[in-house]
Amino acid sequence: MGGLLYYIPGASGSLDRDAAEAAGIGHAFAGTSISSRECGGPDGGRGQVVGVDGSLVGYFPDRQTWTLAAWLGDGVWIGVDGDVEPESLERDEIVPGHLVTLADGRQWRIPVARMVSEVGAFVALPTRRSLDESGKWVAGEVVERYSRLWDYASRYWDAVFGSAQEVADSDGEERVSLTFDFDGQTDAAVEALSANYRIGKGEASALEILDDGSVSAILNALVDIPSLVELKKKRASDDSGSSGGRAGDGTNTSRLSPTSSR
Repeated sequence: MGGLLYYIPGASGSLDRDAAEAAGIGHAFAGTSISSRECGGPDGGRGQVVGVDGSLVGYFPDRQTWTLAAWLGDGVWIGVDGDVEPESLERDEIVPGHLVTLADGRQWRIPVARMVSEVGAFVALPTRRSLDESGKWVAGEVVERYSRLWDYASRYWDAVFGSAQEVADSDGEERVSLTFDFDGQTDAAVEALSANYRIGKGEASALEILDDGSVSAILNALVDIPSLVELKKKRASDDSGSSGGRAGDGTNTSRLSPTSSR
């Protein structure tokens, strides 16, 4: 089984978690220990090659593919060592969702943020519990760890189901476009992946797991479109059976209203 490695030019000594955070790769070691080795690197100089403890840490160009991730700062490189299985990158806590085959031909579990059911759509991410004015416990905001993912899911849902192409802001005075551009779609897909896997956009690029089809599949899974499709099929079948072959007499799934993202 392969793994991901990181090379930090000019670094020396043992790399700790603070140094990993400073280099922009702290997410790669969430819930794991770090192993590092001072050696030559893909830039032709020397530095630290870093990986998850237990992996083969070092610079072996005959078996590794390295990509410069200049946006991380300090000239960090990301290395792919062999065949990297999604399971080797899983976080300790996995958000339930759909298995989606990405551009690498492997299945990755994409979290469902907005789940579809017979009665509507609701928040499927962990939320805080707080007291309302009457002293009753209610579901509050999505926990901070997943707040950005929830924002992406809400925006994507609104963009897909055109009734909310524009929504009022918190003051109800301005209106903002929620249509996703190319970067926004891809960033949202990476955010969904990073909820269950220790990767960011650099790793997603280095692993070559994203293409047009996989990005769309990830975003659809994020808002539970597969379940919505199945629900529509079920209702169409039920309507056909109950109306002597006339489909469309039952409840229209377009009435499934998203929970508010505000």
